[in-house]
Amino acid sequence: MREQKGRVIFVDDDSSVLRALRRGLRIRFKNWEMIFEESPTRALQYLNEFDAWVVVSDKKMPELDGGVFLEQVSQVAPQAIRVLLSGDISNETALASVESAHFLLPKPFELDDLIDVLERSVCLRSLPISLSQRQQIGQLKNLPILPHIYQELTAYVNGTEEPDNSEVAKIIAQDLGIMSKLLQIANSSFFGATSAVNDVEGAIVRLGYDLVKQIILCIGLFSSPVKVSDDLEETGENLLHRSEQVAEVMRDLAVHSGMDSQGVTRACLVGLLHKVGELVDTQGQIDQPEIIGGYLLQLWGFESEVVEAVLFQKEPEKQTELTQLTCLLFIAQNIIKAGNSNKSLADIGCATIDKLIEKADVGAYFRE
Repeated sequence: MREQKGRVIFVDDDSSVLRALRRGLRIRFKNWEMIFEESPTRALQYLNEFDAWVVVSDKKMPELDGGVFLEQVSQVAPQAIRVLLSGDISNETALASVESAHFLLPKPFELDDLIDVLERSVCLRSLPISLSQRQQIGQLKNLPILPHIYQELTAYVNGTEEPDNSEVAKIIAQDLGIMSKLLQIANSSFFGATSAVNDVEGAIVRLGYDLVKQIILCIGLFSSPVKVSDDLEETGENLLHRSEQVAEVMRDLAVHSGMDSQGVTRACLVGLLHKVGELVDTQGQIDQPEIIGGYLLQLWGFESEVVEAVLFQKEPEKQTELTQLTCLLFIAQNIIKAGNSNKSLADIGCATIDKLIEKADVGAYFRE
């Protein structure tokens, strides 16, 4: 079967920006079909016959505001990833773009950031989600977006060979709510704290950069003003608390199964993020929040093992190649459902754990 060509539309009333994009992308994405358009109205007409994977738009355009344009794109081509470019990336702008864009990128932009989005669209197309489900998700309002501090922290850590703890602390200190929650978690029994840390740098030393990023991501997502379904009678804080419970059990199971420190950290991440799909009010259109969660994590560039663990958390047997993370998440949730969230694995007992393992058909991961 012939591989599909990627398709992208760039919309900006500044022709020099479009020329720069054409020059910068023509070699890297020479097999892609690209449209460079100054008029958002004409761009919408293209979308009737052009199956765009990505639509990138400037925000301030005289003919039509970029946010309004992308909102119309969400109705015409809901399966497309929507990117808004803006010289203003304040919290207010970010919140205003939630209904129309998947990504808000600063302008002037880094070409690598756009390249990353285009590459993510390829991965998103390979996700085992039907076209109708992609379209339904694309039409949803108020999808959560990556917290700005998480993006800034990730860019700094990834772009520096030896990150400076004080610089990382400055980034985190921009949001007092996130900073205080990070300190609370760093001092909790969740991470085996035996002595108190009183500042962000101490939390960084205790947790490490990877875990700090993950915690900030979760705090930012679950404390965002995105509406949670009234039917769930949940708040973001409650969802975060329940996710922390699952993450704690997953950590213990990961250690129990002999995973290395990186694997244990990844297991904690999956536990913390497995309910991210429940942050979206689907108005009854989609009754499987794990599909939304997997979609969002793939959209944000998480590795496939993490994405699929969230996607197949309720039915691990449907995963093409069953992975350990998927098994851990399935078992951890069943332990919580059985009312064992406050018990150690030793207290739960091997017999109970073995039953859960057998139910998930994952014995090979745990039996010597």
